[in-house]
Amino acid sequence: MIAFNLFSGSFEEALGWTLIHSIWQIAAAAIVVVGMMTVLQNKSARLRYYVALSGLFGAALFSIITFISVYQPNSAGGQEQVMDQLSITQIIFSPAIAESAWITSFNHILNFVEQNLSLIVGVWMLGVLLLTIRFLAGLVYVTKLKNKGHLYVSSYWKSKLNKLAKRMELNRQVELFESVWIKVPTVIGYIKPVVLVPIGTFAALPADQLEAILAHELAHIKRNDYLINIFQSIIEIVYFFHPGIWWMGQIVRKERELCCDDLALECGCDSLTLARALANIEELAQLSTHELAMAINGKGRLLNRIND
Repeated sequence: MIAFNLFSGSFEEALGWTLIHSIWQIAAAAIVVVGMMTVLQNKSARLRYYVALSGLFGAALFSIITFISVYQPNSAGGQEQVMDQLSITQIIFSPAIAESAWITSFNHILNFVEQNLSLIVGVWMLGVLLLTIRFLAGLVYVTKLKNKGHLYVSSYWKSKLNKLAKRMELNRQVELFESVWIKVPTVIGYIKPVVLVPIGTFAALPADQLEAILAHELAHIKRNDYLINIFQSIIEIVYFFHPGIWWMGQIVRKERELCCDDLALECGCDSLTLARALANIEELAQLSTHELAMAINGKGRLLNRIND
C-alpha cells in the first residue's frame, strides 16, 4: 500500500510525480484565480491581468518546488520506499482509517500511477516535443514577418509614432512598417521592436483611429508583452494536458488587450475613436496573426472589447 510517493530516486520518477502533482496544483491555482476574478470583475484590467498571470506562473513555480523536493538521486527507492510510505500512513491515520475504502482506492490509484510513470512521462514528452516544434515554427514565421515584405511608411506617421512613444515614456526605438504578410496591426520583437500594420491600413482608416491603434501597439511594447507572451507560451507547452493552464492563459490574453486599451486612452486617445478603430480592424481582417505576435485583435475578440 502506498500513501504518498513523494521521494523518488530517479529523474524520471521525480518528473513523473511532479506532473501528477501539477494536476491538483494547477487546479488549485485556477480555483483561486476564478475567485479573485469574480471579486475583481469591476476593478481595473491591470489588476485582473496580474492575478491571472500570477496564477499561471505560480503553477509553474509550484512544480519547480515539487520537483526539487521529489528528486533525490541518492535515494534507495523501490520496495524500501513502499514500506516507508506505509509506515507514514500508519502514523498519520489509525489502522481503521488507513484501511477505509477511500484510502484503499487512493492507494490503488497511486499504485497504478507508479507502475505507469514511464508511460506517463513518455506521452508527456511526445506532446511537449510536438508543441515545441509548432512553437519554433511560429518563431520562424514571426522572424519572417519582421524581416520580409515591408513597405516604408511616410515620415508623418513615423513622427506621430515617436511622439506617442514619448508621451507613453517609452525609451526604446520602435520601427514602423506596412507589411504584406499580416492582417491586423502587430508588434514583433523585444530588444528591437517593430510595429507592423497591414498594407493599405493607412489609406483605409481615419488618422485619429490609426493613432489609437498605434498607441495600443506601443502599449504592448511598454508593458513588455512580447517577452511575457513567449514565457506564457512555454508554460502552455509544458502543461498542455491541463485545461486550467489554457483557461488562465486565455484570461491573461484577454486582460492584456484591455490593459493596452487603457494605456492608449491614458495616452490621450478617445474611447469612441478606439472602439471604432477596433470595429474597423475587425472588418478589415477576420483572421488573426500568429499567437506569438502581439496582435491588436486579441484572437478575434475585438468587438467584445468595445463593450468592456
